[in-house]
Amino acid sequence: MLAATHCTVFHQYKSHEAKPKIDTNVIEINLNCLRSTSSLATGDPNFCKRCEALLNASSVLTRSDTGLKWVCEFCFYENQLNIDEEEVPKVLELTYYLEGPQTSKGSEHRPEGNSGDTSSVVFCVDVSGSMACSKQVQGIFQLRTRKNQVNKGNFTYVTRLECVQAAVESQLKSISESTPNKKVGLVSFSSYVEIIGDGHNKEKIPHNALKDFGQSIAFIQERTGAFLTEPISATRDRLSDILMGLNASGGTALGPALLSSIMMAGEGGPGSKVVICTDGLANEGIGSLSGNADQDGFYNEVASIAQGMGVSVSVITIEGAECRLESLALVTETTGGSIVKVAPETLTTEFANIMSDDVIATQVSVQVFLNQAVRFDTENPEHLSLNESRMNKFVGNATPSSSFSFHYAIKNDEEIAALGIVKENIKSIPFQALFRFQSLDGKKCMRAITKSSPVSFNKEEVQQEVDVEILARAGRRKAVQLAEEGKLEEAKQNADMWTNLLKEEAKDEHQAVKFLEFQNDVQELAQNIDVQLKKEEAQGMNAEGLTEEEKAKRKKNYGDSLIVGMSKIKKKK
Repeated sequence: MLAATHCTVFHQYKSHEAKPKIDTNVIEINLNCLRSTSSLATGDPNFCKRCEALLNASSVLTRSDTGLKWVCEFCFYENQLNIDEEEVPKVLELTYYLEGPQTSKGSEHRPEGNSGDTSSVVFCVDVSGSMACSKQVQGIFQLRTRKNQVNKGNFTYVTRLECVQAAVESQLKSISESTPNKKVGLVSFSSYVEIIGDGHNKEKIPHNALKDFGQSIAFIQERTGAFLTEPISATRDRLSDILMGLNASGGTALGPALLSSIMMAGEGGPGSKVVICTDGLANEGIGSLSGNADQDGFYNEVASIAQGMGVSVSVITIEGAECRLESLALVTETTGGSIVKVAPETLTTEFANIMSDDVIATQVSVQVFLNQAVRFDTENPEHLSLNESRMNKFVGNATPSSSFSFHYAIKNDEEIAALGIVKENIKSIPFQALFRFQSLDGKKCMRAITKSSPVSFNKEEVQQEVDVEILARAGRRKAVQLAEEGKLEEAKQNADMWTNLLKEEAKDEHQAVKFLEFQNDVQELAQNIDVQLKKEEAQGMNAEGLTEEEKAKRKKNYGDSLIVGMSKIKKKK
């Protein structure tokens, strides 16, 4: 097991009891490592000619007449190497620069090693009629709006829009103080979409373009550079005044507003961000979800555009009505953003949480290698190769909270014998993760991390080394994975099995706290699943006997609470 500060944690725990299967052999990967420093490789990477694993500091090299020989520790292939001694890796974690900075919008103005100060943020604000709904909240809210506040005793009546205005204004202040060179823009939407930008040059998208994807793209591209011209240090007061002058009326043209926000934010280069704040269903223009329309094609295309630009998209929805978040979740998940549903009075806190989760790398892909004696367990077969011992996963944008778990298992005796391996002689298992990504300053890089995990077939011995925190995160993610696949009943069953296991393994106070966190999370997930099951029952759906294809389509009918709950668990550290 690696320390929590490292990028990957390899944990080995064997369960041989004849119970429903729980995958407790876990590899955990946290992409926060991509912004940390590591040793820079001095030579070119050397890959195994069979499995494409990377030569590393733990590889065993022997001299031959033709040079160095490396028997790959993952697939056992004998590689002949023609390299100098100084090119042999000396540490287990290395970074390789594959290409120099790539030219992209905004990259010519981005200093090398830049922390994101010159990237862009666009706040996309719903000003439809429902945003005028008011709510009584405790306390005296000092809102700098042009409307008269209604105070009664220790309570204030505030509209949803006023809460959004207060939250965005708070972020304008914070950004201007912490990153004054960052460019910040606004987009407002109701039945129309107004691109406000930094307030210097406002323009409404023509009505015909609101309903046509190609025309919307063309309208925005023709005005590239027109809406974000100055840093927040120069535009804060102007933006704040415009923000406070917004009024609520009309419908919800969320689709074209989302598209224009992404295109504008992308001008700031990789690491830029869009935050959408809405309380209702997209019901006008492209991406309209009214009448149960299926708009996955539109939202997948928008997600692809954002991902290609290195822009993350987050959505804050306000409690009140269903927003069909399963479509917006396609965008947030693809781009590394978040999706939350909150009470109006907690918006400021949620904005701060989302703003702190910055994109740290783009175009991220992960390749994980296991020794041939081991296979990935319960992973998507489309991602696996080399007899299920190699896995490829495309991530896209990575943030500090981007992390995931993989489950693995020792192959059966027959498979191991065919490899010429005596299972009892296996003392440790090597793992390797290769991260290919583009840094925020445009470099194409590869980070390589190689570790090994000792193997024990003694359950009591292994139980003394159990990391409940790692297993709890893996258990949460597994339950969410099953729910995302439409296997709601299996998700609940799996969560129950993990709960029983972790309750048994939590031995000290710290582990007990982590177990209780896990229990609370999966109980909330189970409650949301129960609500969904009752909804399906009321709609006449018979969950028994569903095919895998039918289960996969089930997610389109998920309620907002279940979508938000799954997203929260996936982001939890």
